[in-house]
Amino acid sequence: MMDALAWFAARTRKTSTRVLIAFLFGLPVLKGLVNRIAEGGGGFLDDFEAVQCAGRLASAGAPFYGVEAVCADIPGHTTFVYAPWAARGAGAIIDSIGEFSFVAAYVALYLLALAFLAFQVFLNRATPGRLLERVLFLGLITGSAVVLGNVAIILHALVLAGALLATASVWPLALALGVAGAFKPVLLTFGVVFLVAPVSWPRRILGGLVALGLALGPWAWSYHMGGAEWDAWVEITRFMAVERAPGDGFWGWLAVFGVSGAAPSALMGYAAFAAILTLAGWAIAAQAGLSARERVWMGLALGTLLIPRLMAIDVYLLAPGMLAVVFAARAAAPGVFRAVSWLVVGGCMLGLLFDLADLGDFSLKTALLAFVLAFLVTAVGVTRRAMNPAAAAHMAT
Repeated sequence: MMDALAWFAARTRKTSTRVLIAFLFGLPVLKGLVNRIAEGGGGFLDDFEAVQCAGRLASAGAPFYGVEAVCADIPGHTTFVYAPWAARGAGAIIDSIGEFSFVAAYVALYLLALAFLAFQVFLNRATPGRLLERVLFLGLITGSAVVLGNVAIILHALVLAGALLATASVWPLALALGVAGAFKPVLLTFGVVFLVAPVSWPRRILGGLVALGLALGPWAWSYHMGGAEWDAWVEITRFMAVERAPGDGFWGWLAVFGVSGAAPSALMGYAAFAAILTLAGWAIAAQAGLSARERVWMGLALGTLLIPRLMAIDVYLLAPGMLAVVFAARAAAPGVFRAVSWLVVGGCMLGLLFDLADLGDFSLKTALLAFVLAFLVTAVGVTRRAMNPAAAAHMAT
């Protein structure tokens, strides 16, 4: 049986076929953009407008959580779910430079982050994987994930910038994780990059501790201030993030079976899942002979899969890292390589098919599950190879 990368390469030799593949896997983004435009432009920057509205209300001393937290001239904004400090920070910026300048600055930063992500993930020749192989993952990105204006885009770009510098210095990544975690604590899962990057253990530990301290500082301040705002945030986060929209990662898989991510069994299950997947990533990094850049990208993919409430806005950093996992499987055994390559490529293809068939609830869930299995199979393969020197020597000949 041929591996998936060879199979894909054999069928995409013609330029016309490559263009068709790029078009097909770009359809989810194009479809989302066209639908938004057809609806009269509704939905553009909705997530950011929630922050804009909350900042305006905080500046005026009005509540920014709950059903009464609305701005009449921003009718389409989503619910504000960030910590109280974020609303007050937005309010302070609005007071300082004005609301129009605040919006303009955010849009400019957002577009810059999108361009940076697109270049590094899909266009940069130094990124692991052939360009067309990376395009397969474009089918997992939806149009809404691009146009909603969610701050996650900026935070992922920031984490990527820090990670690409991690082998030279851990401090850019520590700072990036500190900022990202201050807005979205779940993004601290990208701290696994410290674990798999080829840097010394003292630097890994120190960088991780600095990132954790920077991220938790604003949350500790919000908790210390307490009061009705903190209670409202806890309540709305539990409802929005866990019950109403559990995402497509671990919590999303549980939701398919009717299990809430807030259940004690779910929390224990996630702890076991995170521990096993992290150990798998560490085993691959330590034993598969990946380059420094491939290890960093693999860490970013691992950090993505570890996000318990993984949404469509969180998948931008998957492509190069998952291809690095496929390359790592080549070092294990031919059978492992074939299996892992089909898990990754097949996951992308199934994700696209489900999306185009209007089965979007299963699109990302299926692909992410395949990627997790790819990590586990690769880790077992490279570990068995490392424990069997005779097999390793036979493969080298």
